[in-house]
Amino acid sequence: MTKTLNFITILLYICTLFAGNINAQHEQPYELAKLDIEGNKYIDEEDLFLVLTSKQSPNWFSQFVHSFSSFGEEAVYFDSLLIPSDLEILKRYYRHNGFFKASFNYKYELNSEDQEAYLTYFVNEGEQTYFNNFNVTGIDSIRGEFIYYISELVKTDTTTRYSGDLVQSKSDQIYNYLRDKGFMLAVVETPVISVDTMKNKVDVNIDVKTGRRYIIDELRVQRTGENRELVEDELLKTIVNVDTGDYYSFYDLRNGQVRLFRTGLFTNVLVSGVIADTAADKVPLLISADVGTLYEISPELIMNNENQVFNLGLGIGFTRKNFLGDARKLTVRASSAAQDIAEFLSNPTISDTTIFGYADARIIVEQPILFGRSINTRLENYITLQKRKDEYNQTLYGTKLSFDFELPQFVYATGFQTYFNWENSKSKFTEKYVKASFVNYGLPDTLAGDLTDSLKILTNLEDQVTNTVLGVQLSANKTDNLIFPTRGYTISLLAEDGNSIRRLFDNLTKTQFEGPQYYKLIFTSTFYLPVYSSPENSFGGKFKVGYIRTY
Repeated sequence: MTKTLNFITILLYICTLFAGNINAQHEQPYELAKLDIEGNKYIDEEDLFLVLTSKQSPNWFSQFVHSFSSFGEEAVYFDSLLIPSDLEILKRYYRHNGFFKASFNYKYELNSEDQEAYLTYFVNEGEQTYFNNFNVTGIDSIRGEFIYYISELVKTDTTTRYSGDLVQSKSDQIYNYLRDKGFMLAVVETPVISVDTMKNKVDVNIDVKTGRRYIIDELRVQRTGENRELVEDELLKTIVNVDTGDYYSFYDLRNGQVRLFRTGLFTNVLVSGVIADTAADKVPLLISADVGTLYEISPELIMNNENQVFNLGLGIGFTRKNFLGDARKLTVRASSAAQDIAEFLSNPTISDTTIFGYADARIIVEQPILFGRSINTRLENYITLQKRKDEYNQTLYGTKLSFDFELPQFVYATGFQTYFNWENSKSKFTEKYVKASFVNYGLPDTLAGDLTDSLKILTNLEDQVTNTVLGVQLSANKTDNLIFPTRGYTISLLAEDGNSIRRLFDNLTKTQFEGPQYYKLIFTSTFYLPVYSSPENSFGGKFKVGYIRTY
């Protein structure tokens, strides 16, 4: 009896496995080979594909690459259970973009021979809905200038199609503006949307709870990290540049936080109001900073094709942070690269013209504060030795002083820099190079040789020039992200004058001025266009034009 039961159990188990295999073969998934959207007129199909749950399967090559690497994409299979979800997503997306009467349908086909599925969504967009009124309530108790700014901020053209993104953007702008004006605990409620489907108009109402307008009455500093004792509290307060008695401003706090990061002294910083310790309209400000290492050594391996020649070299840099206090940073850097680095280093003299390479040494001092103001100041001293085989050798040494000024919040420009550069260059040319220059200029070979011999007698084919450069740069950054922009644009205008200061000095000292004067204008713009549907991708371009005139 026991043997019979065991046999029946084994037989049932085998039948179950067999049936499961048959069912698995019958329910083999269909690859979603094509996903289409038809009927859309105002909304781009790429934007719709981005929000749908169903995705079209990638091409065969992408699947093949993904089969043996982390690149490419795996196959995507059709799932009919996702269709109701997709229809609901389409409905919400169209309502969010001003189509409150849109309707949707779908169709799919299964190709059992190729195990492929084809899914199509049909869209009837209906009529567009436009903005009518944009009202903000709860701001009657604040100052008139604040009310006026917010009223101007929410003004919207009645010919503009309703957009949930635009409503959210204006809501965020109101919130940020209030926090920048002292209303630290301001609350902007979720916008209320009223749709008139007969007139195809939308009324938007945003309710605001401004709360008190807070004044900073105390500055607190909390330092952590191994080197916290090497940085003073007063230094952090100076860099943040917010005083007691100032109205709370999130913009100022964020700028102070950025300044602290720029010093390189801190691994983590936070500048915030202490809400728990508010009293009436007074709030203390807490500056929290984790002090990192004050010394850095950075070796580097150099490989480049500068001047159309492959160069190999080495470099090393040393940085001392908080040098002599005041968040000052000292950087000493040296580098050298050549076709044959060993040969270059063994022949450093300027008279040797048989080697190709360069060496550079720099000492840089930076500080974030000047005369008690947030002016980032940089002083750079350098010497560069450049050897161009069979052409010339050149030694450059100079100094550059630059200032980076902060601009007010509500101006178009976001950056203003000015600099002064003094540089002396000494060059020694080869006879071959000088003669070739005359020939390229159009002179006969014999005459070019005679001129080269004359120059050799007069100057030994050496030249020494001193240049003074004064420059100003104004820039505006209107991108969505300072580090990885995908939308917006930047523009900059550089004006540079060469040797006017030197000529003025020579005139005052009654010495003869030798060398050209010039002025230079350069306009540069970069732009990031939303060509791709994904907000993380864009098409970028750069445009640069300049004019230089010597006199």
